[in-house]
Amino acid sequence: MKRLFFLLLFFIVCFQFLSATPLDSLKTNKQGIGLIVKVDLFALGVDKFSLHPKRYGFSIEKLLVNRQSVQLSYYFAPYSTFFGKSWYMISSEYKFFVSKKRPHVGYYIGGNLKFIHYYEKSGYIPPQSIADSTFYGKYESYSIGAGVINGVQFYLLKRITIDFLAGIGFLAEVKNKQYQPYYLGNGGRHYYGFAFSPNADVRLAINIGFKF
Repeated sequence: MKRLFFLLLFFIVCFQFLSATPLDSLKTNKQGIGLIVKVDLFALGVDKFSLHPKRYGFSIEKLLVNRQSVQLSYYFAPYSTFFGKSWYMISSEYKFFVSKKRPHVGYYIGGNLKFIHYYEKSGYIPPQSIADSTFYGKYESYSIGAGVINGVQFYLLKRITIDFLAGIGFLAEVKNKQYQPYYLGNGGRHYYGFAFSPNADVRLAINIGFKF
């Protein structure tokens, strides 16, 4: 929890420097700082798309001038002793809102970049033999991706935001590390791999947030 708290605090401080002028999309009497903190309803403790029993997602969006905004999203699955897996994703997103009637409301288009770190540790102990040379006790991978996004964002009760986001792009593993603890029974062996094989990637989110 401490890591998450400091990460959110870091996001807020960084986004404050992106715009020197406070913005208020709704033009209310009280000027806001043009910052929206969100949670993804697709990631509230359950991940039905993988073997991870839990997954969480948070975003911070900074509203900029000329119907533009930038958003930073952080998703993570805590380490599970049952599955022996964990991962986190950082995604930066740019939005351009099409509507000229109300800034930062309605349909938007944009793009995103993402970074994913995946970690797996196996609790299975195989026999020590040459046949087990492909077994790994630990595995880590690092992936990067990019794509285009679009969506619709609107307000409820002046400060509550709903953001339907969808996008498509690519995701490619660029590096992985394997540790084989029983390779030939000699105390283990490390492998490092480098590759770039892009695969199709989909970005989906239903974010509910509060505007400050």
